[in-house]
Amino acid sequence: RSLLDGGELSKLKASTDMQNTLETDLKNLLPILEEYYNVSEKVAVYYFKREYVDDMSKIVPYEEEMKNVYNKYKIEFDKFTADLKKFKPQRIIYDPSSASDPDEASAQTMLNVYGDILESAEGFYESIDKIEYKSDLSIPEMKLKEFEKTIKESKTTVMSATFGETVKFMKYHYEDYFAPTAESFIEAGKVFFAGAPGSKNENDFNEKFNELIQSYNKMINSYNTSVETINRVRSW
Repeated sequence: RSLLDGGELSKLKASTDMQNTLETDLKNLLPILEEYYNVSEKVAVYYFKREYVDDMSKIVPYEEEMKNVYNKYKIEFDKFTADLKKFKPQRIIYDPSSASDPDEASAQTMLNVYGDILESAEGFYESIDKIEYKSDLSIPEMKLKEFEKTIKESKTTVMSATFGETVKFMKYHYEDYFAPTAESFIEAGKVFFAGAPGSKNENDFNEKFNELIQSYNKMINSYNTSVETINRVRSW
């Protein structure tokens, strides 16, 4: 809907190269996502309704079907994300001290904080994106520690910043909404790195890994909401 029904993606002012590349990638990815969903639903029903009790002949074929459709999805998704990175705009680092309006200075302080957090989070994700069962986890674990340090520094910055009445919600939003998701992600990362090396098998490892990624995604959703809210207020 974002691309085809007048949503935000359709309003994006992009170069012809960017528009053609990302639209093609997305149109290739969408049918694979639908196929992945349909296969997953079929397999989930098979196990949820305990159909395997009376018919175990589908276990191996379903496992192969899941692997095949996931591999197809991964190829298209990796291409999409790689192309997104190619067109990623350069980050703006603000100088709040040069802002003439105190509320704008507060907003710029928060955008710098969130920018630092996103850079650190993306560094962690890139280090963990390709790991597999029995992979060396030393670099991702180091990246998690770096992210935790960034979060502590960002909290210090936010707590020491000045906020007028009209923008004080930015501080509260960070404290009450974003920070808890970041802290939950850090805790999920510590649990993962403590338990993943002792995983009983690949499925056990993947389950632990998926829990970590779910926590990461929740934090990123919180980040997106926070930044969108700040920019919406700045445009008033």
